[in-house]
Amino acid sequence: MRYTIVKQTIKTQPTMKTQITTIFLLFFLSVHSQTNQEKIQNEIDNYENEISSNDVYNTKTLNLLFNKNLESYLTSVEVPSLKSLSAVLDNDDNSFAFGYSFDPRNGEASDYLQFLTYVGLKMKGKKNEDFYTVFESDKAKNNIGIEFKATWFPFGSIWTNKNSTLRQDIALNRKTKIKRKAIEEFENKTDLSSKSISDFITEEEVKYILKEDKYNSFSKAWITLRAYYPITNNEYSLVDNTTDFNKSISEFENWDISFSLNYFRNFNNNNSYTFSIIPKIYNNNNILTETITSKTFTTSQSTSINQPVQTSTENLYLGQFEEFTTTQLKAELTTFFLIDGKVGLSAAIEKNYGSKYDPTNWKLAIPISLKNAKGESDINFEIQWREINNNHFLGISIGKSFGKFVN
Repeated sequence: MRYTIVKQTIKTQPTMKTQITTIFLLFFLSVHSQTNQEKIQNEIDNYENEISSNDVYNTKTLNLLFNKNLESYLTSVEVPSLKSLSAVLDNDDNSFAFGYSFDPRNGEASDYLQFLTYVGLKMKGKKNEDFYTVFESDKAKNNIGIEFKATWFPFGSIWTNKNSTLRQDIALNRKTKIKRKAIEEFENKTDLSSKSISDFITEEEVKYILKEDKYNSFSKAWITLRAYYPITNNEYSLVDNTTDFNKSISEFENWDISFSLNYFRNFNNNNSYTFSIIPKIYNNNNILTETITSKTFTTSQSTSINQPVQTSTENLYLGQFEEFTTTQLKAELTTFFLIDGKVGLSAAIEKNYGSKYDPTNWKLAIPISLKNAKGESDINFEIQWREINNNHFLGISIGKSFGKFVN
């Protein structure tokens, strides 16, 4: 950095101490600015050295490229949250979940993301019930549990034109425009870290790749093991029959375990889709399957003139409580192909297996992804029409992520 000393007339000459201080400050600013530029150049060199001779993109770039686009599908419990915090209001199993995703790479962010874990709290309601009743105090206490997900990303692929000069174009943009932006961005930064520079390069490179269509399409597959276990059990009030009126309380552990195979593909026109196959086993009972249903019972007492007066009412399930496990196989396809990849269609079908419960349920939906100023999915929701046990329901699922991407 060059400095020009302008002469001006002053009434008193500065002291020797003032002159030394001024020279020291100018020297410090010059060295500091030079050091930041050197740091930026070093990080660009490191970034390029991480790209093998056969590859076009840095692994951090691939991670962020996949993550930004996969976030549009967060309303599904099988899609991992690629930001640190996420919340999902899921109409599929009538639940609300909030949790944290852990990156196990121990700070080696330049490595390709292959494994991710998630831990969160989840509240469940009944499938055929208005979701928001789960927040009523008398129900929420019986519907809180812990959800755990372990996700493995075995591979990802990106397709480009064989005869294109993508690598040269991306490298030239990195060495000129991204470098210049970084120098301007961090010009007054006094404690510039290597990670800050590397993250900036990655963000800018992904913006360039997406804006200039420096790819044809890319895909990612993942395998997720998910488990939910209740902290508190569901409680049901039952009576054997309407004659004896022997009231009893039955507890139920509403646990479930699923294993999913998933595939995601995104095209350079912003269209994309995911496909999932999900085997699942879960604890079930004859109340959830509607084999026995609730009835309203009224308590009354006679007055002095022998007129009955109603004193209370309550809903009780009529019959014997039965608990059993059910297996399920589900397939789901979600696409975004309308309004620049912000709106699409979704369909799912699930077949249950067991001697006491074996219906086929389905879902049709319209997923919508609302994006922020950076083009990232800020909030996603899905308007769903579903059939469960031959009954039809209209509902909504909502997904929201917070914090930085795991890249």
